[in-house]
Amino acid sequence: MTVQFAVRTQLPIVPNAWLRVTVHDTVAHLRLCADRVSRGSIDHTHTAAVFQPVARRERFVGGRWVAVTPPSYVGVLRITREHGGATLAHEVTHAALEVYRRHIDPTAALGEEVTDEAEEVVAYLVGDLFGGIASRLLDLGIWGR
Repeated sequence: MTVQFAVRTQLPIVPNAWLRVTVHDTVAHLRLCADRVSRGSIDHTHTAAVFQPVARRERFVGGRWVAVTPPSYVGVLRITREHGGATLAHEVTHAALEVYRRHIDPTAALGEEVTDEAEEVVAYLVGDLFGGIASRLLDLGIWGR
């Protein structure tokens, strides 16, 4: 069974930015849904988890352009039940950078382009470090349910 829920930022600097988290039963289902959202513009053949920022949409109404997408919504984070903390931390890094770009600095980038290789490297580093720390905390009995 696929599970969905929303997460909102709590920080005063960016109050109420939010994203939807979808936990898929299988990687195949995750890829199918990711493909639907990207409409084939991105190859998800090897995707195991993904953060998909929402495209800003506007409509011409009454002689002016109005936002259709709520300005506080940033996208959907897709994982499966098998993913650990490292994968989640990696995708959350992409989501956090998107929140930062949408609400604080739209030109913020770690490299030449907004979503270039530098962002991916930082996301892998965050995931790797978080995964190692979380694993050790679990082993020590400091974290856990």
